[in-house]
Amino acid sequence: MKKEQFIASFEAQVQLEVDKMNVAGDAPEAFHCAAVAQLFFEYLKDAEIGLLDFEPCSYFAESAPGQGEISINGYYLSDDHSELHLFSVVKADAVGAKVSRTDVKSAIDKAFRFYKRSVAKTTTPFHDDLDEALAPHAAAKSIYGAKSSIAVVSVYVFSDGECERLSVYPEEIEGLTFSPQFWDIERLHKQMISGSEREEIVIDFKQEHGESLPAMKMLEPKGGYICYVGFVSGTVLADMYSKHSSRLIEQNVRMYLQARGKVNSGIQSTIKDSPGRFLAYNNGLSLTAKSVEISGLSKSGHCQIDRITELQIVNGAQTTGSIFHAFKKEGRDVSGLRVQFKLTVPLSSQTMADLVSAISRYSNSQNAVKVTDLSANQPYHVELEKLSRSIYTPVKGDGSAPTRWYYERARGAYMIDRGNHPGVAWLRQNPPEQMFTKVDLGKSEVTFWCEPQVVSKGGEKNFVHFMEEISEKNPKVDEDAFKEVVGRLILVRSMENVVKGLKQGGYKANVVAYGLAYLYSQYGTRLDFQQIWKNQGVSDNMKKVLTVLAKRAYEHIITTTGAQNVTEWAKKDRCWETFSGKSITIELGEEDGLKASGAAAKKTAAGTPTKPKTAAKELPEEMRDADAWLEMVKWSLDRDEYDPKARRFMKGVSVIIRKKMDFTAPQLKWAVSLWESAVKAGFKP
Repeated sequence: MKKEQFIASFEAQVQLEVDKMNVAGDAPEAFHCAAVAQLFFEYLKDAEIGLLDFEPCSYFAESAPGQGEISINGYYLSDDHSELHLFSVVKADAVGAKVSRTDVKSAIDKAFRFYKRSVAKTTTPFHDDLDEALAPHAAAKSIYGAKSSIAVVSVYVFSDGECERLSVYPEEIEGLTFSPQFWDIERLHKQMISGSEREEIVIDFKQEHGESLPAMKMLEPKGGYICYVGFVSGTVLADMYSKHSSRLIEQNVRMYLQARGKVNSGIQSTIKDSPGRFLAYNNGLSLTAKSVEISGLSKSGHCQIDRITELQIVNGAQTTGSIFHAFKKEGRDVSGLRVQFKLTVPLSSQTMADLVSAISRYSNSQNAVKVTDLSANQPYHVELEKLSRSIYTPVKGDGSAPTRWYYERARGAYMIDRGNHPGVAWLRQNPPEQMFTKVDLGKSEVTFWCEPQVVSKGGEKNFVHFMEEISEKNPKVDEDAFKEVVGRLILVRSMENVVKGLKQGGYKANVVAYGLAYLYSQYGTRLDFQQIWKNQGVSDNMKKVLTVLAKRAYEHIITTTGAQNVTEWAKKDRCWETFSGKSITIELGEEDGLKASGAAAKKTAAGTPTKPKTAAKELPEEMRDADAWLEMVKWSLDRDEYDPKARRFMKGVSVIIRKKMDFTAPQLKWAVSLWESAVKAGFKP
């Protein structure tokens, strides 16, 4: 794809994103920069440059006495609070136009000032001066709360223009690792056509650590790889992570590095109380590399590893993160720690991907977490993509030509296809507003599963959850399933338009997810997504219902947060539990996409027929009070024996009773069991 075509396509996508966000009268430049930041992130998140996730957050403050300008367009704080990413955009006069190196350096400084102001020791914290309803308040408050844990601040500056190559390097600032990166439109284009433009990770042990790494080499390579085993000190491991950060860790495994589970606390406890037993207790590291340089190889296989190129920690992310945290943030001496490692070096590049994936699955991880293959090459995504290229929307009465909903399985595919089909014909057939990505798909489907708190955790984490479910259930993907998926996407985009028009000021993604999840919790199995597909839109009454739900969702998220950060509160199960338990009056009919009662059973999007029904009247009479089931939800909130799934089911029972719907036999059995156990535990209906 030529650069000119890429720039034109990128500009069109930016405008599409701006149209989704912008409302007449609002600051267009802020929306433009937010859209550029979002697109750069989506294109680069798989490029192994250290990106974790992205939260839109636009903030600008002019300089004041003793303080320079501040500006960011997004942020992300890792779950363990050790790593902060800040995003900033240098807007060109036109996409592809020149931007100055001075502006880029200034953008780096402005973004870092946001961090400095957020953690500053002042009488009034920075976030208290910001509007609580807007994203910058949530960002600054999160950073302030994590200030004692943040060890790495990475600033990513993106530009839709072109700049002379600018070299920026990590440095130590006041005990932090400050790591800036700059990407312009030209570099992004090269990344898109080449697949990668990053420098290789090269670790020279003699130069960086004063001595080589002792190891034992497998003398007779079998299976297409060479293997080394040995021990690495805690100091060397912590230093490697400090210099190369999350690039050392594959994305699917990195998710577990961020987890704050029992294993992490156990590792920290061992480092603190029993460092001499660390080697005995710890399962070690599984590593891969592109190449290894050794010296002093003996007949028995003993050798010295001098240099490693493209080192990856495939298993052992929590060990690495815990040692780094102890060394960097707690100031502990980790030089006495020893960690065993197994280093696998494929003999050809073709076997690298298969080996890494297999090692991820089969290596003995400390918390025995099943690592799911999140690849877009899974059959589910491949089949969905094929269907999106062959299924056309219904013919409209106005004579307009049918169009397609384009599923972008691999980020950038839409731009490449558009570049390969110049002119308006292909664009009319594949309008940009009908393109959806893996992240869009994941958000829509997880919302349909009534898990808005998971959607609120961000695109990447939500997608992990989505793929775990898809991998486990292996749903059938056919034409009906595709149309239902698009029907739900149409509802999502209708809700996004509603929220945009309300000008609520912030938390759009949370409001969309919570509002629609409530709709699905009330009508999910009765909504006819095939009808929404046929109409390629929603009714006026549905728009009114979505407006009511958006207002109530926003009110709930803002007013029930207590002392918590709003965005963090929206990620909690209890936030959804308390919202889904509310009584919100909404009425839908068949013209709004509601199936006629008693309609014949169909196959669901997962390809599974609905189960035979058992009449609701079989529920014992004393259990038929819908309000009592909602009271049971509130009663169970502080009781450990009831998990979120059980509480969601209680709400579902209330809905079934109120709407005089039918139970399946398993539902009836569970309902009776829950009621009886609750009464026995002290619940009084």
